[in-house]
Amino acid sequence: MSVLTNLGCNLDLFSSDFRTCLKHLVSDYNVCILDPRHMLKLVRNTLGDKKLIFDENDSVIKWDYINLLHKVQEQEGLHFGNQLRSAHVACIKVKRMHIWQLSYRVNLLRLR
Repeated sequence: MSVLTNLGCNLDLFSSDFRTCLKHLVSDYNVCILDPRHMLKLVRNTLGDKKLIFDENDSVIKWDYINLLHKVQEQEGLHFGNQLRSAHVACIKVKRMHIWQLSYRVNLLRLR
């Protein structure tokens, strides 16, 4: 984290100057730091919230596919190397509510 801060990122979520991009030292282009693990979680959470998204070919991706895969894995007692567990399927809304509550409380503390 301190390396990114030293390179010009501001990772304070509550800052009006929040930045995950930085200037490339040689070419002066903007470089964005994207963490693949968290990007996948964002896609999963978005699909869980919206229940339906489209890929680059306008093909439908449904949350029901994830539920069906999970159901098959639970019935067969197998996991196909995808690490899909009940917590990933059932707890999306609960976890997001906890994050919202934490964010709200932190903002209240900052206003004091």
